[in-house]
Amino acid sequence: NVGVLRAACLASAALCANGVGEGQVQMLKESICGSVAAVMQSYEEDSALQSAACLAIIGLTTDTEDGRRQMRDNGVGKLIMAALKKHREDSDVQNYGWAAAACLARGDEEVQHNMVEDGACELLPVAMRLLTAAIAESASSFIQVIAGGNRIWRALLVQRGTCDALRSCMVASEMDLPGAKASCRAATSLCSESGEGRRRLLEAGGGE
Repeated sequence: NVGVLRAACLASAALCANGVGEGQVQMLKESICGSVAAVMQSYEEDSALQSAACLAIIGLTTDTEDGRRQMRDNGVGKLIMAALKKHREDSDVQNYGWAAAACLARGDEEVQHNMVEDGACELLPVAMRLLTAAIAESASSFIQVIAGGNRIWRALLVQRGTCDALRSCMVASEMDLPGAKASCRAATSLCSESGEGRRRLLEAGGGE
């Protein structure tokens, strides 16, 4: 039953709220990461289930290398990218999907590389043009992870229109303070050691 699976994913996320704790540790011992991966793979058309699974991923990978390793071993990075690609207009999938991607990829160059190969740099501007504060914040977090230490990926993000998308997020009427701050931090990451990034952002009006 899809409803039961969705509820289970949401319950997993709730038990793992705020990162490392008894709930998170116990669920990782039960190898729930494999179950989350199986759900995402079996119900890829169900956007509500995909967003719930991404919420579970966030809870199971926050502040824990064991959680990130289990998710990585189950191929969850590719499943997140597939969900983001398939459900481009669903704001919940985009919000929780990019947040999950940032949690999983943080500090792991192999996962980062695989996500870039699976189209992350092309998908990011599409998500950010939905112009919601939540997506701006989660997508910006992923940009910081990707752009922080890799000049090639930083250049690719700039080439794919991320500067224009960031500018749109910054001026969107519904943008809240956390979203605006995250967008500014992402812009800083894109401009780091990148004259092209600075130029694109200024052309988009981000220096106003």
